Amino acid sequence: MKSNPSLTLYMDDLWISPYPFSVFCALREKKIDFDVYQVHFEKAETVDPAFRGKTFTDLIPAIEHNGVFLSESLAILEYLEECFSIPHVPRIFPKDLLDRTRARGLMNWYRGGFIALRDERSAETVFFESERAKKPLSPAATEEAKDFFKALRTYLKPGAEYLFGDWCIADTETALMLNRMIQNGDAVDDDLKAYAKRVWTRTSTHEFVSHRRKPYQSYYK
Repeated sequence: MKSNPSLTLYMDDLWISPYPFSVFCALREKKIDFDVYQVHFEKAETVDPAFRGKTFTDLIPAIEHNGVFLSESLAILEYLEECFSIPHVPRIFPKDLLDRTRARGLMNWYRGGFIALRDERSAETVFFESERAKKPLSPAATEEAKDFFKALRTYLKPGAEYLFGDWCIADTETALMLNRMIQNGDAVDDDLKAYAKRVWTRTSTHEFVSHRRKPYQSYYK
């Protein structure tokens, strides 16, 4: 992907991490031209000397914009929203303050919560088959899923297409959370499946999801 050398997205070369996924979709939704640099990891560490040391953590995603490196997905999303602002480009966060705060709350929750669910239905199981995902959810993961569904029932009103009216980046991240279960055969109500599919088929999301991936190799081995 060669388009605009002023902005580069650094992401995993397996195209499975949920955090570069969110930034990738945000860039596409804002119609920002960017290059993709694929970083390879082994034993949970990058082995790419061109990326190592560019951020404090050596983790993805990161972006380089006009020679400046930025990391951490939420911080990057906030930067993109402010740097590439309306009316010139579309929003990725809700216009309403309360909805914007609720969207950020969900996105923080997805990163810091759902420990059991994210472990048992890791993002790799969305894009690759996994023996681990064939096991039923543990009681801890099941309770986390119940909390997740309760939150969605609060925000996703009957008949609504998206969480807060128009699409926002929280919808993209929520669809991925749902697909951790949907893709692995766990119980998810039909209306939530339809919502996840609606988001999954957006042009920005579909491009990432349908990307041709190399064979899976664990980052941790």
